Amino acid sequence: MYGMALGRLTDPFRKTVVLIRLCEASIWKHRIFVVDNEHMIAWSLAEILNNRGFDATPFTKPMEALNATRQGQVDLLISDILMPGMSGTELAVQVLEHRPDCKVVLFSGQAGIGDVLEIAEKHRFEVLLKPVHPEALLKRIRTVFGLAG
Repeated sequence: MYGMALGRLTDPFRKTVVLIRLCEASIWKHRIFVVDNEHMIAWSLAEILNNRGFDATPFTKPMEALNATRQGQVDLLISDILMPGMSGTELAVQVLEHRPDCKVVLFSGQAGIGDVLEIAEKHRFEVLLKPVHPEALLKRIRTVFGLAG
């Protein structure tokens, strides 16, 4: 039994498979934080993204998402714009202070958010209007990351 297990570890093909799986887990999975004060929206979007191969974490409180970005890497922040305590644009600006490579997609159901849109344009944030169809969001995410399809 021990010799058989050792044989598997020294098999060059097996090493390649293990290496590919490690790469998939650490490089190819984009880490995404989804922030919306509406629990159902945050969790639903995160679930959709996880089912499509992303590593998505939902948050209903902007400060919790901000603290999480300070503790670990995040590749994309998806956030509602209008939330109590801190807007999505304020959150995004603060995230970029310590994660400058993080990409940002904001969404809102409010049509008249002129000041917020000016800030979003200044920082080159992507903006989507609610309700966001999951396929439209996935298409935008693929564009942000430069992925095909």
